[in-house]
Amino acid sequence: MSTVLDPGSLKTRVGLFSQESLPDGHGGHEQQWNLVGEFNVRLEPVAGFSRTLARTLESGITHQVTMRSRPDVRVSMELRSQGRRFEIATMRDPDETGRYWLLDCREVQQV
Repeated sequence: MSTVLDPGSLKTRVGLFSQESLPDGHGGHEQQWNLVGEFNVRLEPVAGFSRTLARTLESGITHQVTMRSRPDVRVSMELRSQGRRFEIATMRDPDETGRYWLLDCREVQQV
């Protein structure tokens, strides 16, 4: 049985970013985030905790994101909206129809 998704609930505009490793010219590599695309999602807070690790405030405020299915979304990519960053931890097709994804995300902010 398929679940009904209200398209009107996808109100939050996000950018999808993937991380790429580029040579830094000194024998090492630097990480760069590249915009893959922009689209609307439903962003819902689920639970929360926060900690500081390596000068990064990692907020375990776990959010559930509902979005239309896209072939280019992967775990460890980031969604960004209004100065906030959400790392994709898991993704699943709740009714196995291929129409939309449910993503479990962790909010991560630079200190």
